[in-house]
Amino acid sequence: MEWSNDEVIEFLQLYEGYPQIWNPRHPSHKNRNLVHDAWKEIENKLSVKTDITEIKKKKILLWLLIENYKSKQGYWEWCQRRYSARLAAVASSINL
Repeated sequence: MEWSNDEVIEFLQLYEGYPQIWNPRHPSHKNRNLVHDAWKEIENKLSVKTDITEIKKKKILLWLLIENYKSKQGYWEWCQRRYSARLAAVASSINL
């Protein structure tokens, strides 16, 4: 199933809101029931109607694409591009 950029962004924003899924230091990360419940909530909130298995596949695919991009571009160049806009925005907000 092909997702649009908006759908991918929506998924990533929802995924980010459930640290028990992706953060191994989160107290609920090892509780499989809570992690499963978080995946179900993402499934229910997502505008794309699909099941948890497809959502997990999409997450893995996105992770692989990012890792591939980082390895081709060089890690430091990737970090610089990723954070330069944020740093510029912060710097302009404090008048540097």
